[in-house]
Amino acid sequence: MTVSDTDYRGRWLVLFTWPKDFTFVCPTEIGAFGEAYPQFKDLDADVLGVEHGQRVRALAWRQANPLLTGLPFPMAADLRRTFTSALGVLDRNEGVALRATFIIDPEGVIRHVSVNDLDTAAT
Repeated sequence: MTVSDTDYRGRWLVLFTWPKDFTFVCPTEIGAFGEAYPQFKDLDADVLGVEHGQRVRALAWRQANPLLTGLPFPMAADLRRTFTSALGVLDRNEGVALRATFIIDPEGVIRHVSVNDLDTAAT
């Protein structure tokens, strides 16, 4: 599946990134987005997770972790790290995305950003 900036036009979007697969903190946060998904849908908002790693590894992680199986939203892979870099959430020293959440309005304008350094939580 390829995702573009026009795929979510006309709807609110909650987009989030995380630093590393197979960690303790990341699946907990991603699972929380899954639990809150019905509330997002009630507000006419979509949810999209974006990771910077390899699709096969991410799929294995998603299938192996009970907090991630059955998530009701897509998780996209930023294989070239161009997307996370353009958003300003790529830690160039570590080569991973920072833990970030964006709220994007129906016109595609970012209305809120929350970004945490890598050392804010265990990664």
